[in-house]
This record gives sequence, structure tokens and C-alpha cells, in this order.
Amino acid sequence: MKPEEVIRALEVLRDIDINYPPTQQDEADVEGTIELAIQALEKQIEKKVKNIRFSRDYELAEHNIMEGECPDCGETVTGSYLGNYCGSCGVALNWEWK
Repeated sequence: MKPEEVIRALEVLRDIDINYPPTQQDEADVEGTIELAIQALEKQIEKKVKNIRFSRDYELAEHNIMEGECPDCGETVTGSYLGNYCGSCGVALNWEWK
């Protein structure tokens, strides 16, 4: 199952009216847990890095590295090894630059 499918299922579950009378705290706990699961799954869906460019990293003696902006938080993401996740917000990154 893809993360997008799980998100849709959790959204449906979140919006279902419960037949028995739960307490307000029960409802808040369930809704909060489902929201947290949705957010975690959304971070696993790759998002395209914005403004990808090549630069030189003289400190590491690498000739060229790619850098760009995280599509969620806007932080600069860099790496000669092209990390798969943003170090600031944790979103999965897609480095395709075509």
C-alpha cells in the first residue's frame, strides 16, 4: 500500500462518527493520533527539491555538489551524496533536476 492510500484511509477513519458516546478526551486522542500518522506518512512522499543548482564545496574538496531548497520548510539542502531526507523537517526529497 502506498503512503497516499494510507493517508486517504486515515482521513476517512478520522471523519467517521463513532456510535458509542466517547469522552471529549477520547475523541481528541483519536483525532490527534490520526493527524500525527497522516503527517508522518506525508513526509515519506518524495517532494521535488526546488531551485537545484551545482556548487563547489572547497572544504570537502569535492568538485561539484548539488544544493537546493526543501519544498516543505525552505531550508537549503546540500550534499555530494544527495541525502534522501531534509535534515530540518524530515521530508523525503526527490533530486531529479530535469
